[in-house]
Amino acid sequence: MKAESVQMLSSASLFASAFLVPLILKDALNVDEAGIGLVIAAYSTAFLLSSWLFGRLADVRGRKRVLQAGLLACTIVSALQFFATSVELLVAARIAMGFAAGTFPSALMAYAYESKGRVGRYASFGALGWGVGTLLAGFFAVYSLFAPFLVSAVLFGIAFGVSLALPFPKQTLLKVPRIPIAVIKRNAASYVAVLLRHTGANMVWVIYPIFLATINPDPMWIGIVYAVNAGTQFALMPLLDRFDGKKLLAVGLALSALAFIVFAVSDSEWMVIGGQVILGSSWSCAYVGSLKSILEKGSERSTSSGLLDSTLNLSAIIGSMIGGFVALSFGDCATMYVAAVMSLVALGVFLTMLNGKASA
Repeated sequence: MKAESVQMLSSASLFASAFLVPLILKDALNVDEAGIGLVIAAYSTAFLLSSWLFGRLADVRGRKRVLQAGLLACTIVSALQFFATSVELLVAARIAMGFAAGTFPSALMAYAYESKGRVGRYASFGALGWGVGTLLAGFFAVYSLFAPFLVSAVLFGIAFGVSLALPFPKQTLLKVPRIPIAVIKRNAASYVAVLLRHTGANMVWVIYPIFLATINPDPMWIGIVYAVNAGTQFALMPLLDRFDGKKLLAVGLALSALAFIVFAVSDSEWMVIGGQVILGSSWSCAYVGSLKSILEKGSERSTSSGLLDSTLNLSAIIGSMIGGFVALSFGDCATMYVAAVMSLVALGVFLTMLNGKASA
């Protein structure tokens, strides 16, 4: 349970830190939607580069040192965000946070997989952490929009302490090229599908707290909405370990399209909550499916996982930049319709690439 505890605590920390950044930028610092998208893109760029670099380093130099150093760095940077009370300082703090946050997840994922092999169970604790983090952020944001940054630092500090007690077996260090072409080719179908689907999703996330505030502006309500998604994932993910990864990913892509359409037509709290249940189910299938697909092939598991994290953050860069401009030009709901279309395109591309590989 120690690896799952670190996963839960670190996930809670990241979401507590990121949850209200769009509202801070808009309400406290007077940044428009396009600017919000650029700030989120800067964070994701730093996360992408860090995931790529440290995923490989965990295979080459050892997972223990990468994991523990990363968690310690996150503790320090999370606390510094509390003092970022201008646009310039917050941008700098979010870039630093993105780089720190990308250091440890791939090492932790590979450690958990090789210890127990239950991807769904491990991933579900990330969803639990998301729910806990957003609820805590919503609660403390009532007192100050910057308070969740301190919550994040405390949670990361606890995660670092737990990581010191993890039993690390002797690891066989690997020789992995700086640009792991073989790993990328092996997992290309999963990476491309996730990139397309999650680009659309991030078009929505960049404006989602603002969209929710138009239905009910209470920060606690916004936290509850996110917690419904996380709770769905926590309940469903452990049940998915028995299924084929490729089939799970395909189902997740189809359900994602449905979820974004439900959001686009939502005009009440209950419709939004229903959409969150569908979305939580879709991401459970897509994420567990993609993890199973990449971790079950090859020994460079930290590298493969780091590349998946990099893919997710590349989608966040593209999606947040496009999403901010789409919302500014055509309205918030336009991002949701585009996200639905991109999920369907991702499904088509994924199935086509699999069929092409099977016939090759």
